[in-house]
Amino acid sequence: MDSQDLINQLAEDMQPVKPAPHPLRMSVKWALVAAAYIAIFVYVFGARPDIADQLSSPLFAGEIVLLAATLLACMWSTALLAYPDSYQKDRPLAAPIVSFTLLICMLYAQWLYADLHIAIPMHGLICTIHITILALPPATLLFYSLSRMASTHYIQAGAVALLTAFSIGGLIARLTEMTDSIQHIVVWHYLPMLAAAAIGTLLGRLLLKW
Repeated sequence: MDSQDLINQLAEDMQPVKPAPHPLRMSVKWALVAAAYIAIFVYVFGARPDIADQLSSPLFAGEIVLLAATLLACMWSTALLAYPDSYQKDRPLAAPIVSFTLLICMLYAQWLYADLHIAIPMHGLICTIHITILALPPATLLFYSLSRMASTHYIQAGAVALLTAFSIGGLIARLTEMTDSIQHIVVWHYLPMLAAAAIGTLLGRLLLKW
């Protein structure tokens, strides 16, 4: 068989490959799924009774907006990191870092103005477990989606994907849990998110490396 015949045979045997979706399309799809997921669980658990009053507070409303912004930024970065070249976008992790830094500043402002004598809830660890359980389905979906791509930034992708999932769980918790203790919120809501990002680096190395 000469080289031309070999080329023709290989061309005949090739199967069409479905092109990878655009990262914006992926992130919008994930955002819609996340919005439905959050809405369902807020409905099931019931929003905190004072949610209207809380949302009228600039500090609480700012926290919710920045947490949602972190969630969206992480989704966008996860979609970019799914590609070997990060879709030729520079610094895909910049947006989550900026939004999470602003969220930390908002929490610091809450700490400054909070009544630190408010009783700290005794269910701290249970709250973290609750957020973790809520984060598991989104995390599974994101890691499955990433595994079907060809990320060469698997450590970063794993970290941002798990931070995305925990942002979803954290948002549900803040909209449903009746607590105003900033100490509880920082220790049992947000510090575990940082721990999740660290764990995500290990999961990325284990599950996304190819």
